[in-house]
Amino acid sequence: MRHGIHLAGIAGGLMMVAGGPAIATSCPTTTPAQGAVVAPETAKQSAATTAGLISERIATTVSGSVTAGGPQLGWVGCGATLTEDGEEAQLGAAAAGAQPAAAPVAPAKRNAVWVGTSGMRVNKSDYGGAYAGSVLNGVVGYDRRVSRRLVLGMAVGYEGVDIDTKYNAGTLESTSLSLAPYAGLLLTNWLTADATVGYSRVNYDFTRSSRSITGSTTANRWFGATNLTARRKLGRLTGWTALGYLRLGEERAAYLEQNGSSVSASSVNLGQVRWTVGGAYDIALRKVTVTPNLFARLEVDAPASEQVSLGSGLVANDDRTGAVFGGGLDFGFKNGLSLGLGANTTQFRENTRVYGGFLNLRYPF
Repeated sequence: MRHGIHLAGIAGGLMMVAGGPAIATSCPTTTPAQGAVVAPETAKQSAATTAGLISERIATTVSGSVTAGGPQLGWVGCGATLTEDGEEAQLGAAAAGAQPAAAPVAPAKRNAVWVGTSGMRVNKSDYGGAYAGSVLNGVVGYDRRVSRRLVLGMAVGYEGVDIDTKYNAGTLESTSLSLAPYAGLLLTNWLTADATVGYSRVNYDFTRSSRSITGSTTANRWFGATNLTARRKLGRLTGWTALGYLRLGEERAAYLEQNGSSVSASSVNLGQVRWTVGGAYDIALRKVTVTPNLFARLEVDAPASEQVSLGSGLVANDDRTGAVFGGGLDFGFKNGLSLGLGANTTQFRENTRVYGGFLNLRYPF
């Protein structure tokens, strides 16, 4: 399995855009609109995590393996021999050092159900735009190997965001449900491709001025992610590299606050190019294969989010480049059940830090 939103996982990861020292500009000296500072970044964090969780499942299913790695990566183990009638060699013998030809062959399990969850702590310290809080994601899905190279599936996701907006002595809370079909394709015995598209309906609740003024609105969010992954396995050691792209857009409706103030409609338009490298090592035990893994991912926002006015001539930082570092442990059982645990952190985006943990469970049948 792979770890890293991460809408998202896709969705995961995560993966924040703005951050950094306040910059003087000619922007209007007004208080930032409710949610304008936070929403673009939490939207990307959530969508990237959801897409990441989905892409992780695609990679595992397409390759037929249960070894580990970073999010949105796929591979084929040297001992997993795919045949024309959908059968595949069991990975246990390969992990134990046996030659592929000696691996026992069993009927492939074409269907799978899975669940992925993640929790993120987000901190941003822009002067005039500081906030901190949590982003929680959960995804459940079903997929089927329709041919020896192609997997199709559907996922449903839930998102919960709870942020203290220190810049206006308030809060931002949101919940959403997502629907995301996905596909994975085994191109060669070392190269895989995956893609997902999704739609989310988001409900926002805002407060400000010591939480005395409230407001609520809704938003429509679209997101998509695609990844191309190359992998090489040498004995128990696996290395990989992946290139991917995440894109999301969100349209948030105008609304009236409790005191009658009008807040205009707003939109989010974000993209992100991702390059990941990682490694994993299989430890074959009697009933389970344990796989420690590490990965690092470079992220470049293209297009990046628009700078947001923070008032008093200040704007949010538009730092477009960051990196995600993570690792974990995966457990592959002989009946096909797989469990993954991991953690990651987003670094090198000015004034922005993200820390997260992940749990993934998959059962083929």
